[in-house]
Amino acid sequence: MITKEIIEETRLGELKNFYRYATGASIDTRILKKGDIFFALVGENTDGHNFISDAFENGASLCVVSKLWFEKNKDRFKSMPFWIVDDPLKAMQTLSKFYLKRFDIPRLAITGTAGKTTCRKFIFTVLSTKYNVHTTIGNYNNHIGMPLSILSLNRNHQISIVEIGTNKPGEIAYLCDILKPTHGLITNIGYGHIEFFGSKKGVAEEKGSLFKILPESGIAYVNMDDPYIVRIDTSAKKITYGIKRKKCDYHATILEFDNFGRATIKLNSHIIKISTPGRFSVYNALTAYTVAKSFTIEDEAIIEALSKLEPDPQRFNITDFNGIKIIDDTYNANPDSTSASIETLNLMNTGGKKIFIFGDMLELGKHSIKAHKSIGTQISRSNIDEFYCTGNLAYHSYLRAKELGFKKAYHYENKIELANAVIKNIKKGDLILIKGSRGSKMEEIIEYIMKGV
Repeated sequence: MITKEIIEETRLGELKNFYRYATGASIDTRILKKGDIFFALVGENTDGHNFISDAFENGASLCVVSKLWFEKNKDRFKSMPFWIVDDPLKAMQTLSKFYLKRFDIPRLAITGTAGKTTCRKFIFTVLSTKYNVHTTIGNYNNHIGMPLSILSLNRNHQISIVEIGTNKPGEIAYLCDILKPTHGLITNIGYGHIEFFGSKKGVAEEKGSLFKILPESGIAYVNMDDPYIVRIDTSAKKITYGIKRKKCDYHATILEFDNFGRATIKLNSHIIKISTPGRFSVYNALTAYTVAKSFTIEDEAIIEALSKLEPDPQRFNITDFNGIKIIDDTYNANPDSTSASIETLNLMNTGGKKIFIFGDMLELGKHSIKAHKSIGTQISRSNIDEFYCTGNLAYHSYLRAKELGFKKAYHYENKIELANAVIKNIKKGDLILIKGSRGSKMEEIIEYIMKGV
């Protein structure tokens, strides 16, 4: 619980009419639970201060507001509980830091270019076989979401797994200063958000802040297959894992892939059938196994948990629709995750055509055109039958594929035209993968296809 004493310890602002405790925190009155603190954050499109009445009606125990707003509105809310501060976001971040001091439990921070959320799910699943595990709410991994997730921690939790994302220099270090992680894991170093970091080396420096902040008594889980991660300094104990590199604490060998791209692996003498497709799922399973062993979980429990995992929505989620398999991988896209998705599609077998539908990958800056061309190159060398694109950047992928002799590559000005073209051409037995950055909203194409088939 979040008490009055913890709030006062922050030495921020003024607390009025708050005499009890809060059971959680929220920034959205639509999902606010009775007893939550409501933080009135100001965003690009909304101002949380406009929903103070809703917050109290829904049972908020306290509303955190700016001084400017309170001075203008205090007569409307006499005797209601308020925490009046200069900046509600700064107050939430600071409160989460002070709140964490009440908990003496392992705190595992996960960052990386791609696969953070899925990797976290794998680890959460295996650790939950033995412990009561706290984890990030949804995909709340930025300067707003991470503090909000921390405030959902309670006394029953024995381990906390927190996902940390970034799209600007210094953000990882700032969030780690709040979290004070005892364990750290970097999934990989790639081109995601490279617009803000200049190069992969810049991405590595930003992500590497996690390892550098770990205490000597902590643990850094090191992916030995990633040359950038291997070079990151840390004073923490290193536990290593890999597929390509055999000199690791934990090593996995891929034995085979089935028709759905699901791997069977040999991991430290154990044969494991992974329930989710792709080579990236092998890394997730290996990573989860590595972390679980450091928390003394028995092999049998880990293997059973890994065999039952299912992908999250919009993360290579496979649906059979009227005999057509649609793979929804629309949550996000960068060059690394897109390449991995194409590779996974290559591994899969189907009685019909393999179709890849692609939208723009964003936040790549000066690397944008080169990155999109590389996807076109990969398509030209794949066993994919048809390639559909939409978006100004994906146009370069289309052109590159055509230049390299891939005949059935198409580009459309908008998603409706693309969907209509696909609908005319698909048959039962076909396998369709849809991918693009969050801002491209490629899930709309799935909706159009399902309505039109």
